[in-house]
Amino acid sequence: NMIRFIPKGVGFATLTIHDKRNGKIVAEYRLDIKKSKLDKVVREMRALLGDIEGINIKIVNNKVVVDGQILLPKDLARIYNVVQQFGDQASSLVTLSPIAQKKIAEFIARDINNPEIEVRSINDKIILQGWANDPDEKVRAEIIAKTYLPDIVIEAAEEKGVIKKRKPANDGVINLINVKEAAPKPPSKMIQLVVHYVE
Repeated sequence: NMIRFIPKGVGFATLTIHDKRNGKIVAEYRLDIKKSKLDKVVREMRALLGDIEGINIKIVNNKVVVDGQILLPKDLARIYNVVQQFGDQASSLVTLSPIAQKKIAEFIARDINNPEIEVRSINDKIILQGWANDPDEKVRAEIIAKTYLPDIVIEAAEEKGVIKKRKPANDGVINLINVKEAAPKPPSKMIQLVVHYVE
């Protein structure tokens, strides 16, 4: 009770079963012919990338595709290395999540530890705004922000020249912090006069 089909190529087909007596269609099946190796590729990729959150591994258009958004650039590098091992059988559409930049901004604000300095994330840039107590604190805030910045991820479209990103003059941190005016210094010497009035 088994019919075996031997496909001539990869693609889609429709199988219709007709009743011989009256010619009516009894059943219709859509057949998806894939390369048999792809299921094995999916299993291997899931074993290698299973601990990375936010990604899906599926077979699309006779290729294994890794898709989703992740938080860490080091995970993106790992996905790239795994996909490269399978050559043209696999590709990656994974991008960095915008939530990642927001989290990084929160960590920077916590480390700067000054409620008067605001840290925001816009278009992969960290913006520092507010008031510092002295110039040293302003410089320190920028150094902390640059320490937290993740590695730059070059997307495929940018690498092939489809998209050209503007090159910023800064290193991903825009420092708009103002410095408060210092209080006037006390005089270096105090002279006390004791005056007696005699009437």
